[in-house]
Parts: sequence; C-alpha cells; structure tokens
Amino acid sequence: MAFLIRFIVLSLIITMLWRFIRRLAAQNPPRTPRSTRDPYGTLGLSPDANSETIRQAYQALIQQYHPDKVSTLGVEIREVALRRTQEITQAYAELKRRGKV
Repeated sequence: MAFLIRFIVLSLIITMLWRFIRRLAAQNPPRTPRSTRDPYGTLGLSPDANSETIRQAYQALIQQYHPDKVSTLGVEIREVALRRTQEITQAYAELKRRGKV
C-alpha cells in the first residue's frame, strides 16, 4: 500500500513538473540567430551597402572576433568569440546567397 501511495505522489509531481516545463517553453520560444534575421545588422551595415563595403566589414569583424585571436583570454571569451564568428560567417554567407557580394 505504501508503495502505491509513493508511486501516485511521484507520478503527480512528475506530471506537474512536465506541465510547468511545457508552459515555460511556450512562453519563451527559442531565439533565432541574429544572422538569419538581419545579416546587414550582424555585419554592422546598412541594407544599401555595396559588395566591397560588405567584404571589408566581414574581414574586419572576422579579424576582431576570430577565436584564435582571443585564445589566451580564457575559455568563456573564446566561446563567445566562436559564436560571434559563426554569426558573422552566416550573415556573410546569406548575403552571398542573395547575390549582394
């Protein structure tokens, strides 16, 4: 009998936690990366930028945020630099796909 009561209580707790997590996930949808929303914004450019300006901005940002450049500053900073480099690369690739570069 005690086993059955424990089982029911644990089932109720798990159900309540599952509902809470689902509600929380519905309130906070996953964020889209900046590069898919606005590649110009990621590169710090206006939408009327020409191909040479786009290329120069891309190269300058890659030089600034490349993970090898900040490897001596710690793991956390390297991870941030890696994510930022990926965003920059995705934004540049999107502009190339659109034929802007």
